[in-house]
Amino acid sequence: MTVRPSFSCLKLLLGVLSLLCWLQPALKAIQPPDAADNPDTKQQATELKGVSAAELTAFTDSLAAKGLWLTELSTRMSRGNQVFDARAAPNTAELAWFAHVNLTAEQFAEKQKQYSADGFVLLSSKALTVRRQRLHSGLWTQDPQASFELQLPAEELPETGVIGTNLEPLNQLFRNFLKNDAVPGATVAVSRDGKMLFERGFGWASVDQKTPMQPDHEMRIASISKPLTAVAILLLEADGKLSLDDPILPILATHSAGFSPEQALDSDPRWADVQIRHLLQHTAGIDRDRSKDTMFELVRIAGTLELDRSPNTHEIVKYQLLQKLDAPPGTEFHYSNVGYCLLGRIIEAVTKSSCEEFVRQRILIPGGMTRTRLGRTTLEHRGTHEVFYTTRNRRRVPLVFDLIAPPADGIRFVEQPWGQWDLEVMDAHGGWVSTAGDLVRFAEMLSATENGLLQQKSLTLMLQRPALPEPSDSAVWYGLGWNVRELAEVRRFNIWHTGLLSGTSTLLVRRWDDYCWAVLFNCDRTNKNTPCSVAIDGPMHDAVDSSVQLLPR
Repeated sequence: MTVRPSFSCLKLLLGVLSLLCWLQPALKAIQPPDAADNPDTKQQATELKGVSAAELTAFTDSLAAKGLWLTELSTRMSRGNQVFDARAAPNTAELAWFAHVNLTAEQFAEKQKQYSADGFVLLSSKALTVRRQRLHSGLWTQDPQASFELQLPAEELPETGVIGTNLEPLNQLFRNFLKNDAVPGATVAVSRDGKMLFERGFGWASVDQKTPMQPDHEMRIASISKPLTAVAILLLEADGKLSLDDPILPILATHSAGFSPEQALDSDPRWADVQIRHLLQHTAGIDRDRSKDTMFELVRIAGTLELDRSPNTHEIVKYQLLQKLDAPPGTEFHYSNVGYCLLGRIIEAVTKSSCEEFVRQRILIPGGMTRTRLGRTTLEHRGTHEVFYTTRNRRRVPLVFDLIAPPADGIRFVEQPWGQWDLEVMDAHGGWVSTAGDLVRFAEMLSATENGLLQQKSLTLMLQRPALPEPSDSAVWYGLGWNVRELAEVRRFNIWHTGLLSGTSTLLVRRWDDYCWAVLFNCDRTNKNTPCSVAIDGPMHDAVDSSVQLLPR
């Protein structure tokens, strides 16, 4: 089975400029785009000479769109005024950096102590007497020579769970995969016709504490959250509460948050043409390669909306509706996280309840998915039976909330899975936590049976190919919340979804022959830099087929 990428384009928050002009702090957060965000961006070194503090601020603000970082910073007196010289270059190593100007000696010493403790090195510094006061400027960056590579325990790889211990092809697949690809841990579940055939844990739930992975350990499922949202919309369609062809603006206008259709239409009249179906199929005209992934632009959104805290989902939607579309609705496929954020708000507008509550009442409870819930961002809010996530490079990054509202005692640094982005605002597109067992229960319910969630009409809608102006004869497409592969020889379909966030990679499959499986990893990539879900996908089909031969007839 060929998997089309469905994972989020994540960005490292890569810079902060604090201009303490006459000791009046004005924090600026610099968030350069990932290379995939804007392929047309030209990364070229650039410099300024003899500029004012205001011009320096504007210069550093412009670095984000160019993928640059500050590499040199100095200050001097010119004709009785303080001026600055600065140089920026491509931030190819994706290092976080901080620049401060006009600090007292005590403030400078405190910053040096703080940043050294966080693994930063002083790249350059300059002291200057201004109006009889000695002021210091400094540029700090993460040490490019420091190694933060993931180290796995040397002990023998643990295995847990009793369901499927005799299915050696599956067991051997994960023993070899975790060992050869240096992946910390995984949970796996396989079922068919309501019977759990395999449910086991492999490796480590925590590499630092050497905690064995259990079959029911909870993990972030990332973009597998989208099928939950899509099924919720299909349930509302079956209830007669909405139509997939409904334009979204009139529905959003009824939301308690007060979304303004007029403002959206002022931004781009084409917003009037966006329908619910377009959001479900990623054809609404929102292209993150051209206009960035809104869900990971929280610093920019907070600045635009003049917020003193991280924006919530309602504010993200308000910001999105102020943006121009990148293509006419219904004409092009572009995978969109913020499109599913909009769907979450449509669910709220129609049901007059939270998206979370509707999913719980109509999907989780009927399906017996007792271990599925919305996740939290920071380590201190980790669930009691949730894994510890890790990345291959464990270099720490600024906590996104602190970039928006800096604490008095300084910005905190965290490992990427615990605050590089805000998980809470990802509810409808990537925010759920679940278990492999719960996810196969969800997949099992996608059949027109007595215990199924959806009627045959809804299942047919879910599998439909998008009606784009340029038809495709590909055997693979994105339906309503699912990747779909048509198997013409059996007149059946495979449906699946993957997910990727820093620290987690996930896969959920319902195959044409009604075998369902879920695989959850607590690391996003293998030692070959391949998303774990992509690397396991093909071998998983083979292992399931071989294991089926061992089941009693």
